[in-house]
Amino acid sequence: MLAVEKLNKAFGALQVARDISFHIEKGARHAIIGPNGAGKTTLFDLLTGAIKADSGRILFSGENITRAGMDVRARAGMARSFQQNNLFADMTVSENLLTALVVARGYGCNMWNRFVGSDKLATDVIKSAEKIGLADALSEPASGLSYGMQRQLEVGLAMAADPKLLLLDEPTAGMSPEETKLMLALVASLPVSLTVVIIEHDMDVVFQIAQQVTVLDDGAVLFEGTPDAVRHSDVVRARYLKRAK
Repeated sequence: MLAVEKLNKAFGALQVARDISFHIEKGARHAIIGPNGAGKTTLFDLLTGAIKADSGRILFSGENITRAGMDVRARAGMARSFQQNNLFADMTVSENLLTALVVARGYGCNMWNRFVGSDKLATDVIKSAEKIGLADALSEPASGLSYGMQRQLEVGLAMAADPKLLLLDEPTAGMSPEETKLMLALVASLPVSLTVVIIEHDMDVVFQIAQQVTVLDDGAVLFEGTPDAVRHSDVVRARYLKRAK
């Protein structure tokens, strides 16, 4: 589903990505971990096209998207949530999901016609809310939701595009233990055909979700392997896990 080959990026003298390479199979659950400043969010920015690589290649579903724009990558099936909630705060849960569905389906391209299939849209909003555990909060403004529920809604917005690849940036950051459990359940409920890549600091979350883990350090791949291999790696424990406790 995703192949990253010798990806490099620098801002002046600051090298933020150094020959990053890894492959992710369709339907995989893959975690990206590393200390603060390791280049994790920068990697997501490179994958989604928010910033462009200086060299290297990104292959998505077999297509070279290294120079493609963010819109092209989104239409190809790549979706992302962010470290900080990126919601329409004054709009309700229903309106947030409706907006995401309208944009994802291209209905907003024609401003002069009423939405096609509005009844289906209304039904799909309810289905989307049910999938993320917010069916009872459709009329609530996003700003009035708990932090954990806002994070659930952000995943719902990303899922509105029916993506092939979902990138989750710190989905449990700042959550209570109970909210973390709900997010874990939400991720576990995602379609098995969907490829999920997650940046996460909570090692308990990583070891519950991920089948494969890439460890970044100073913009480069330090280690890659199964959660068990990462847990028992001397180099990972020396450079990262001790600091993550």
